[in-house]
Amino acid sequence: MALDVARVRKDFPVLERHINGKPLVYLDSANTSQKPHAVIDAMTEFLQNGYAPINRSAYTLAAEATELFEGARSSVARFINAPHDHEIVFTRNATEAINLIAYSWGCANLNKGDVVVLTHMEHHANIVPWHMLVQERGIEIRWVPLTADGQLDLSNIDSLLTGAKLFAFTAMSNVLGTITPVAELCAKAHQHGALALVDGCQSVPHMPTDVASIGADFLAFSSHKMCGPSGIGVLWAHEKLLDAMPPFIGGGNMISDVRLDGFTCAELPYKFEAGTPPITEAIGLGAAVNYLNGMECTTCASTNGLSPKLHFTHSPSASVMTSSSTAHKMLMCEVPPSALLSATCTHTMSAKCSISTTSASAPDTIAPSRSCAS
Repeated sequence: MALDVARVRKDFPVLERHINGKPLVYLDSANTSQKPHAVIDAMTEFLQNGYAPINRSAYTLAAEATELFEGARSSVARFINAPHDHEIVFTRNATEAINLIAYSWGCANLNKGDVVVLTHMEHHANIVPWHMLVQERGIEIRWVPLTADGQLDLSNIDSLLTGAKLFAFTAMSNVLGTITPVAELCAKAHQHGALALVDGCQSVPHMPTDVASIGADFLAFSSHKMCGPSGIGVLWAHEKLLDAMPPFIGGGNMISDVRLDGFTCAELPYKFEAGTPPITEAIGLGAAVNYLNGMECTTCASTNGLSPKLHFTHSPSASVMTSSSTAHKMLMCEVPPSALLSATCTHTMSAKCSISTTSASAPDTIAPSRSCAS
């Protein structure tokens, strides 16, 4: 069914703005997406009429807040077809989710000489944590190169994965717009005894994502790129992996018992959610998921579940707003519904798209520095 562009524009209050006398056109959604009324209203309603802590107080507001918070977790789980709600861990962003994997799973499973395989199209968030483990534990990083047309060069993939413990790769490049064959890459990792970590920051907002069918072991993505607020991200992983992983950050909410001689971790997912969580932001993320679920857009899925065709249009009379760090980025692909504009000429998303860039989108914040050196 064709997307009703005029209706979608009305969903986003920022698109009612005019700059220099021209209607606002926002093309920086690969960096961060704008927010629809549904998300803004859900967060405002909670802050105005129901803000309270979760999981720890026995009064009406707290019970309502807990129900909304856990309801958002359930919505996210359904959105990616996770088998269990408790496999959804809320983090500050996708960067923290990947750092959690590096420092929890990585410090428990990676030692000197162990191999992690990355690709040349990774975001800094999926590079720097592994470089840190090179420095701290002496692991080895191997790299999947690119072809001349911006695709992954998989001609030597079996050799690169031989003996590897983890293959970490993006499902969709934030710079090139390249869509990678996720299911094939996960299967190849498993064939060589490695786990598969998928960076879904750009893909999850754009296309149906089914963690069961793609075969990933870990999936990380951010709220702010999918019409939700900043300050919250998601880590999904198989229950058995999360159970075996040590906690990442210690404090309140992630414990079931604290004693003078030690502590006992809380059950999943809370053992990875120390401290007061981003309650309002989780509710906003849940509203964003519900909004995207109701979006009528032209999407088609290939056999690997990651091949969208989403039409958008550009009006040459419109004023284009970008952030200073990405002013030279001419995005012809990574544009979620928030960027759809009034009709003049039509472009189509594809795995191979034209892009001119002088810088990648700004990375998310880095998780608190900590060492896992033995």
